[in-house]
Amino acid sequence: MDNLTTVTFRHVPHSPDLTEQVEQEARKLRRRHDCVQRCKVVIERPHRRRRSGDLYRANVLVSLPGKKLFSPRQIKSQRSHEDPAAAVSAAFNALEQAVNTYVHRWDRPRAAMRLAPIT
Repeated sequence: MDNLTTVTFRHVPHSPDLTEQVEQEARKLRRRHDCVQRCKVVIERPHRRRRSGDLYRANVLVSLPGKKLFSPRQIKSQRSHEDPAAAVSAAFNALEQAVNTYVHRWDRPRAAMRLAPIT
């Protein structure tokens, strides 16, 4: 595990496969956006008293220069997954969209300043 990515398991047994998946997703995010500094992931099983099937949830926090972004909340029916790997993928997909939006908003004024004519 690199020291830029932290994985925490809550009410879930530690899994090297899940840790590796989180590492791959974080590397992919850093490759697409070089502004990503740190990535913290919490994989949890919030409802421990269910009659059928355990539900898992993954929350991701990414540190960018001057800003921290969380994986946005999905709609209630899709927030928890029966497979922890699916929860991790869904959280990173939602976070990817949030980072794209932030980077696009952050870069737009700088691009406009570069293109503005000097008078």
